[in-house]
Order: sequence, then C-alpha cells, then structure tokens
Amino acid sequence: MKVGEYEVRVISDGSLWLDGGAMFGIVPKVLWSKLTKPDRKNRIHLGISLLLIEGHGKKILVDTGFGKEWSEKERKIYGMEDVGMVEKRLQTLGIDVSDIDYVVNTHLHFDHAGGNCVDGEPVFKNAKYIIQKQELEVALNPNSYSASSYRKGDLQPLIDRKQFQVVDGEYEILTGIKLLRTDGHTKGHQAVLIQSGRMTVFYPADLVPTRFHLNIPYIMGYDLYPEKTVEMKTRFLEQGFREKWIFVFEHNVDANFWRLEKKNERFKAQLLEDVE
Repeated sequence: MKVGEYEVRVISDGSLWLDGGAMFGIVPKVLWSKLTKPDRKNRIHLGISLLLIEGHGKKILVDTGFGKEWSEKERKIYGMEDVGMVEKRLQTLGIDVSDIDYVVNTHLHFDHAGGNCVDGEPVFKNAKYIIQKQELEVALNPNSYSASSYRKGDLQPLIDRKQFQVVDGEYEILTGIKLLRTDGHTKGHQAVLIQSGRMTVFYPADLVPTRFHLNIPYIMGYDLYPEKTVEMKTRFLEQGFREKWIFVFEHNVDANFWRLEKKNERFKAQLLEDVE
C-alpha cells in the first residue's frame, strides 16, 4: 500500500494457537467465542502479521515474529504453523535481511522478538533494533510472572554487538514514522504510527492484538497493566476512528488493512477494500 512517501506492506510470519480465555481476560467465553471459535483445547487461531515500511532510501521491519529456534515440543504447545519465514517472505520481495536498516521491536515477548537472532547472531546484521528503555530493562531482569515471555537469546547478541537503539518515549525514526509508547501490555510496549500525504497507518501491536479486541473491555489476560491498556486503547481507537486511520492488527489471522466503524458506541473493523 502506498502511504504518501512510503510503501507499507503486511508480512505474515505464520500463525499460532493460544488459550482463548487468556487472550480475552475477564470476558466470558460465551461472549468471545461468538467472535472467534476455539478448538477442543479452548485455543484460538492467531496470526503473526509484521510490517515492512520502505521510503527515503530506508527499510524498516516492525517486529520479527517467532523466529526459528523452537523445539518440536514447543511448536506443538503453541500450535505454530509456518513460523520463522520472515527471511523467505522478504526474499520474495527482492529484499535480503542485510538490506533492513531498522527493526522496531514493539516489545520483547518471544512472539514479537523471536526472529531477532539465530544461532547467537543478529538476523538483521546491518539494522538498528529500536526498543523502549523500560521494555529492555524489564526483559533483562524479568520477575517470576513475566520471565517465561522473554528469551535471552533474542536479546544478548544485540547487546553484545551494540545493535539496540534504546529510546525513551515518543520517537520519530523517519519523517512521519513515529513510535508511541503505550505501556499496558508491558511497561515499555510501543505502537507504530505512519503519517504521510493524507494517510495514516496505525500498528497497535498488542495494545489491540486482533480485530476481535476492539471492544474496549476486551483485553488480554497477558496485559500486565490492564488499566493503562484501557486508557491508551480508548485514546487511539477514538482518534483513529475520528481521523480515518488505517489499522493493521498484528495477531489477526487475515493479514490485511482495516478501517474502523462505530455502531452503538462499539468499534468494528471493516476491510479497507470494502470501505473504499
């Protein structure tokens, strides 16, 4: 999709299956199961939709997906399907991993940063990996509640090679491409906003993981700071609806562009091609 001076693409890194109750927190199953049907293990199907931004002579990849370094047991537990394919997806576009200038990690959970490194080496060897200061601090010293969400192998090679670019709060990578710290899901979670020409694309990452999470109280049990999630989610959904932003939901199975509509004070997502 052409967004002013930038070309923006959604890249799939496969899918996974996670517990539906965990994905919808306090929302009863009788409600969330009307939106997305669980399997016999109560898991729901989730995608991994990354963002590729090209413009001003630079290439930016937002999140790196699961990566390749998983045992068969782990792949089965999470129901991973076609993960660790980012390099091949880029190659089909004529892009080598060495061509990426910036990698934005919205946060450092393994399904968002698992493709940062492989065999102890950064996958994107020429890139700066941009992360919020508090997110990196927590990932390096997690408490017992969040420790299982982070993997040292996704981080340490980047620290050793000084490839992390640490920011603190709102940060503009290139003209019109901003990182917005949202917290909520984690203390240093960040979203990506692209504004160029008369268009705006918003990538909320785990602030709004799927289009089924647009109802404000529908937040994940994984969110460490749920009140902050509600605050920031309300703010950005209201603004996005008002200003006709285009949304990309990272964990949607269908990797598409969406616009918001509002009915009876509730947001719903409409496929962009169906809107225009």
